[in-house]
Amino acid sequence: AVVSTQSTGGASTMVMLSLYCMLLRISGRDQYGKIKNKLNYKYGAPIFLLFLYHAYNLGFYQKIDYGYNMKFNVFIGIIHHCILLGWGLWNWNYRPHVKKAVLVILGSMFALLLELGDFPPYYGLFDAHSLWHAATVPLTFIWWSFIVDDCVFETNYYKRKVV
Repeated sequence: AVVSTQSTGGASTMVMLSLYCMLLRISGRDQYGKIKNKLNYKYGAPIFLLFLYHAYNLGFYQKIDYGYNMKFNVFIGIIHHCILLGWGLWNWNYRPHVKKAVLVILGSMFALLLELGDFPPYYGLFDAHSLWHAATVPLTFIWWSFIVDDCVFETNYYKRKVV
């Protein structure tokens, strides 16, 4: 029961934190490239309250509702992906590295189909969940490459702007 609680809670925490970080990343910055402090509360407080509501509904003191948890995480993940996809397409020509983020978004949406469309193991080896894990491995490397490229781009952009 403890491991299940940690697993479902950890997945929800990751999904909600990804949404929060993405909103901070794509939203307003001051002339020096720093995220405006008000945005921390503007996005952070509602997301944190939503997480607390979700944790309460999961029933940490009762039996965990895995169906509810899956629907919630998929819903928040789709919101995250749609916003990030819109940002990526908006910046497609301006930031060349954004193509990596769009590739990861589309790849993870495809991988989500494996997670949602569960099927029995083929030859007793590969089921939908194992293929989902396998599909997400290369996406992490592409995502990390995007993050590094984005940090370099932002640093260079704001160095030019301040100087």
